[in-house]
Amino acid sequence: MPGAAAAPGGRLQSMPIPKPARCFMRTYVLPLTVALLSGACASIHSVALPTIDNSQAAGNLVRYQCDNGHRLTVNYKNSDEIDISFHDGKGIVVGNARNAPAASGAYYVSDANNLRWHEKGGSGILNYPASDGRMLETRCSTR
Repeated sequence: MPGAAAAPGGRLQSMPIPKPARCFMRTYVLPLTVALLSGACASIHSVALPTIDNSQAAGNLVRYQCDNGHRLTVNYKNSDEIDISFHDGKGIVVGNARNAPAASGAYYVSDANNLRWHEKGGSGILNYPASDGRMLETRCSTR
């Protein structure tokens, strides 16, 4: 161990650190350590966390029960946009989707094309991604 030496009887005895080593530590090691630690703290605060904008939350909230057991909530914000949230058995999935052309009913697709909701007359079909990347489908109806 630097800065220590064995004294008679096996005890460690403190030895002074040579002046060049002290200067090196004061000049380089200490400022670098402080910079790294303060940078780590700053980066924690700069992480963007999702927020809910309550001013945009107003809409027609409809709850559905799906054939696969999922409970689905759709917030029809306006005729062009919805928010979808459901529990997939592992966690809550939340997405935003925009209106897309449909032969009948209303069809909404997320920007990433990984959530799709086709609704007609109080029931609909939800397409969503599985953990392995496959797209799954379930039929849902109002409770």
